[in-house]
Amino acid sequence: MAVQTKYDRILGDLREDDSVTITATQDESFPIVHLSYTKDGVEIPITEIPKSDGLFYGGGVNWVEGFTFGIDAAAYYLNGTLYTTDATTITLDAADGANPRIDIIIVDNTETVSFIKGTPGANPQKPTVDPETEV
Repeated sequence: MAVQTKYDRILGDLREDDSVTITATQDESFPIVHLSYTKDGVEIPITEIPKSDGLFYGGGVNWVEGFTFGIDAAAYYLNGTLYTTDATTITLDAADGANPRIDIIIVDNTETVSFIKGTPGANPQKPTVDPETEV
């Protein structure tokens, strides 16, 4: 009888093939386990299987002072690709003198932390995030 692991749902029938070696490698930077399997001498990364887009770990935002915010290191998926960013700070533009504005802090597919500046108005709207390139 095979031993059940938390990876069985992902690995499925690979466990039944004696010519397959399965490897789970802990990432030192983030709490992620990278899975791969080797068959006939070829290593195939399982982490290349498409993942749900969005923030996976970290990315917390903390006010520092004025318009400056600290952003924690983050791991996130866009179009099934894993991206990471280091902890950083970002400074937003000064507010409009007459109307409020909504800004959004994002990470993108160039592994950059930035922000999208909203439009000031009596009833400001959240700016649009491009889901193909930004989280």
